[in-house]
Amino acid sequence: SIKGFISKKQYSYKFIPSHPMAGTENKGWEYAFPDLFEGAIWAITPDKKNTKKDIKILQSVIEELGAKSVLTTPEEHDLAVAFISHAPLVIAQALCKNIENNKLAQTLASSGFRDTTRLALSNTEMADDMINLNRENIQKVLSELNKNLNKLLGGKYKKQADEIKNFREHLY
Repeated sequence: SIKGFISKKQYSYKFIPSHPMAGTENKGWEYAFPDLFEGAIWAITPDKKNTKKDIKILQSVIEELGAKSVLTTPEEHDLAVAFISHAPLVIAQALCKNIENNKLAQTLASSGFRDTTRLALSNTEMADDMINLNRENIQKVLSELNKNLNKLLGGKYKKQADEIKNFREHLY
């Protein structure tokens, strides 16, 4: 799910870096399902070696799978996935670490905590690569998150929360 480093490699075959934004926290073929890509966004991060014709072919395959392609650069992609995937994974894991020694919190945790920390169940091999290869972007995102947490806790919470709720309601 990182395109910056993979785009810099040399290949002896046609290769167009791309990333389907689909999947679950589960690992293995037993968790595959036929409509995995249905309605998904699929990022394409072509480089100078990729022709328009090759990109069009890839886009038609993506559309055939039920997804919608979005063209972007590897750098833009890697920052975006730090915001929506990699930092949330680290945050979910940190939330789990927070209650590791608090038995009452573990006992009281229910659907909200479960939903918020689902990403902590992710494939650790894949996550290790994501974190190590996109660390700089993740740190930028976590710095921005810290600013936003301080704003939320700094006053006028309800007004900010209402604005966030409105934004989230119209996000998908």
